Amino acid sequence: MAGVFLPCQYLRSRNSHTPSSLSRSQHSMTSPLTGKRTERPSPDPLDDKPLAKKAKPLAPSQSFADVLKEMPVNETVLDRRGNAINGDEDLVFQYVDMQLHHFNWDVALVFGVTEEGVRVLVHLNGLSGLPQSETCGPLQTFMLFNEITAMSWMEIPASRFRAVDAFEMLSHNQVEVAVKHGDIIFHPPEGPWTKSAPLRILSFDIQSMVSPGNRMPRYEHEPVLQIGNMLSVKDASVPYSRCIFTLDTCSDIAGADIRSYETEKDMLLAWRAYVVEADPDVIVGHDIACLDIPQLLLRAWTLELAEFACLGRLKDVYAEAFMQPVNYRKVKDAPILAGRLQLDTRQYMAESTIRRTNLTTTKRPKCDLTTVAFEFLSKTKEDIPSARIEGLQLAGPDERRKLAVYCLKETHLPLEIFHCPKLRCFDEAVEAARSSEKYMYRPFREFLRNGRNKS
Repeated sequence: MAGVFLPCQYLRSRNSHTPSSLSRSQHSMTSPLTGKRTERPSPDPLDDKPLAKKAKPLAPSQSFADVLKEMPVNETVLDRRGNAINGDEDLVFQYVDMQLHHFNWDVALVFGVTEEGVRVLVHLNGLSGLPQSETCGPLQTFMLFNEITAMSWMEIPASRFRAVDAFEMLSHNQVEVAVKHGDIIFHPPEGPWTKSAPLRILSFDIQSMVSPGNRMPRYEHEPVLQIGNMLSVKDASVPYSRCIFTLDTCSDIAGADIRSYETEKDMLLAWRAYVVEADPDVIVGHDIACLDIPQLLLRAWTLELAEFACLGRLKDVYAEAFMQPVNYRKVKDAPILAGRLQLDTRQYMAESTIRRTNLTTTKRPKCDLTTVAFEFLSKTKEDIPSARIEGLQLAGPDERRKLAVYCLKETHLPLEIFHCPKLRCFDEAVEAARSSEKYMYRPFREFLRNGRNKS
């Protein structure tokens, strides 16, 4: 079944004929952090623009450090917002994600959030009793039969569900219950059922080493240096928790929690534990589908950290990433994190630009973070040239602080795009999925992964 893999099988090779980045010669490069490098050749005296003049000045966004200072007190202890339900009351929750049980296709696993913020997993039994369709699988048949659309509300009478025993629990969710599919009430998104549960949003960004001459990191030998994170609740644009994981020490940043590690392995495993503990419903970022999440999974595979791939809500279910260069990755191939939706603001803005400007899909709209932030947020994003990242990393904790402030701003901007009232990214995507003939009765994550524009 797609999305379920053994620890040693959570990566698949695709497009093995693709050139360059997977070639044997490139695997032999020395590590950017530990190996010696050949000095760059001296500039040609006949060149009127030698290397020294071509290099762009380093301009990390130090002003964002002042923005961080003004944010509310950082919550370093993550709030899981409740840990139980009353068995004498009906269970009412907003559906977030759904998939088939990985061993029993007669059971659907429904992830949801109550109005009080309790994360639940419902085992819906008896799908085989539904009318079978030759064109639809069990899950789509169930959703079509009950007219379940994206982010709709469900209700289970107290007398109809039972708490799942500890040895049967499949997830990290606070509550797991089992019920027959015919005993659940499905509310169409009308009237009072148009409300939203307090969804937890995680925005993150990674900074990786990039070898000279490359524009993008390669997973084989270029380590992840920093991972910036911000946690927010839907419709609350100011993050209640701001945290950054750094490889090696980093000077303090007021308003942010800095967690430093001696090795990349330790940092990646600690970040995975952070995601499980934070338990986000939606993960946001700019280009996370093609870059950040696959890059993290592939680095973990390179470092033989199989357990890292358990980033979803189900225990022992591993996300997969295609073993291919960044330029060959596609959003529709983005890793699935069970029970967590992913909204890639770069993909969303590309589709939004095509719709607003009537561009043909053969023309690629310019949707880099700098352009989007300036157009919709009236904010600028100062870039650190990739050639300077290694220098900052090796220069000491004060210089790594500059990189960390920049990374945190790269983390904050997608969160602002997510909450931008001009865009209404999430709400607009929900409405589009509900009205889409193709995705109306499919899990919402499929709409977010595949988008609505043909390409």
